[in-house]
Amino acid sequence: MTGYREIPPRLNIAEEVLERPVAAGYGDRTAISWNGGSISYRELLWGVHGFARGLKELGVLPGDPVFVQMPNSPEFATAFLAAVKLGALPVVVNSLLGVREVQAILTQTEPKLAIGNSTCAQALRELRGGMSIPTLICAGEAQADEIAFASLVCEPQKEFPTRDTSAHEPAFVVCTSGTTGRPKCIVHAHRWIVALGDLNRYRLPPEPEDVVMATGEWSFISALGHNLLFPLRNGVTCGVFSGRGTPENVLEHISVLGVTVLHSVATVYRRILATEGIDGLYDVHTLRGVHSTGEALREATYRQWKLRFCCEMYEHYGVSEYQLVVGQGIRHPVKPGSVGVPAPDVRIDLVDDDGRPVPDGILGRAVISTEDPGLFLEYYADPAGTESARRCGVYDTGD
Repeated sequence: MTGYREIPPRLNIAEEVLERPVAAGYGDRTAISWNGGSISYRELLWGVHGFARGLKELGVLPGDPVFVQMPNSPEFATAFLAAVKLGALPVVVNSLLGVREVQAILTQTEPKLAIGNSTCAQALRELRGGMSIPTLICAGEAQADEIAFASLVCEPQKEFPTRDTSAHEPAFVVCTSGTTGRPKCIVHAHRWIVALGDLNRYRLPPEPEDVVMATGEWSFISALGHNLLFPLRNGVTCGVFSGRGTPENVLEHISVLGVTVLHSVATVYRRILATEGIDGLYDVHTLRGVHSTGEALREATYRQWKLRFCCEMYEHYGVSEYQLVVGQGIRHPVKPGSVGVPAPDVRIDLVDDDGRPVPDGILGRAVISTEDPGLFLEYYADPAGTESARRCGVYDTGD
């Protein structure tokens, strides 16, 4: 396939997912839609210009970690893309993490500043003094010693140049919670947006009227890619899910936003199917496909979903160090009970305990070639952990 997973030498994720679509004429299209509003590609771009300028004026330099703890929102997208545009390193964490987990990640990454939301800023506010975070930018109601998020995006429209980055430079960090030990802060390169974005296009080619939504937070790489960065790169709409993942809330968001592609976990689909009398209560006719990940999808769940909601269900498997590794899509008939097949050029193998490929029908561990451009670069500030994970030319997923 011409151009498929071809990594250019110079690449910046912010330019790839936002500036290129606007230059291609998508400026007036809806970039992000939520229950109560929307923002166009051009509006999002101007906000990113302003926020990137604000970060620079606050002393953020290329390569500096920037801590981002926010729920899914246009503000999250603006902060993330502005940091990437500047060449800084957004460190994205779950908005619900408590003081202990946040402290562990702050200690490991030592960010230049933090960006939060007033609804979930308690941990950052408690830790701010002791963790040497001189600046906290807060969306929503900022306190007297904080910088209001809106103040950085309300300047007159003025472009801010995107840093000329190598495709192989660090671009962003996703973190595990650290609830059972030292958190893993996983560094991905700018090339990831092409290596994994092309897999996304291959599995389910985008359609112009798509509205893509995930029920997970964008702090998780699956939702960050499938719900935010890949839809923007494809010139379609990112639908924002908010609140708890109850069956009623999920279906209401689909109905209100006109969601066409949904990403969630098997548990959510099972709960929807198990909710008595829910069929027909919400208009979900816009759905053309749903995706399940995070746990095994039972064949019974698959068949009931297709029967009752009349749209295809795809399953995929991934890890935070890559994103999607194996999955189903329109080019391969779905085989219920199977997680699918690797997309073209995905360098994965199944090996035994000695690292030797296993024959068909034998259980093996999934390993990914360290030459695959979608694989993570390193664990932040953890060279020993990185070396242990990337040995003998492969990354061992442990699965």
